[in-house]
Amino acid sequence: YEEALDLQAFALKLKAIHPDLPLIQNLVSDVQQYADEMLHQLLHLLTTNIQLPLCLRVIGYIRRLAVLREHQLRLHFLRCRDAWFQSTIHHLPTSSPYTYVIKLTDLNRVHLYDIITQYRAIFFDDTSPQEQGTSGDGGLLYGWVMQKIMEFLRAVHIALPQIADGASLGTAACC
Repeated sequence: YEEALDLQAFALKLKAIHPDLPLIQNLVSDVQQYADEMLHQLLHLLTTNIQLPLCLRVIGYIRRLAVLREHQLRLHFLRCRDAWFQSTIHHLPTSSPYTYVIKLTDLNRVHLYDIITQYRAIFFDDTSPQEQGTSGDGGLLYGWVMQKIMEFLRAVHIALPQIADGASLGTAACC
């Protein structure tokens, strides 16, 4: 990605120097197509199980592409990470309500913490200038976390009545 970004910067520099040359215009157009594809690949990486160091590199590359504003980048980050998180939940076994609640609790505990940590490490704070205002909503991260908590509580609320064994119910309720 580093070399591709350097090539893009060089092509844009050439365009600034020679804006009327058709060859340069074609080169910039081709480079832009590859940059769009690279953005798609980088966003796709965020929809996989990646750790903080790779998240930092991916967001750094996206920032260097200079195609998304900060607020858009934050939205894309949360959407991509949420897509991965939802896919992990989707693959949980649902045959046993007890097992489902235990595994759902573990996934939420571990992965929500990871995603929140990644977001805060990448974006330094939890609000962009567009998010600040009189609403007091705490920004995108706050809204996303509240949505995830509500989804978790709804899923537990549905699954808990299906657990018949008292000992299992007590264990599940303690999670």
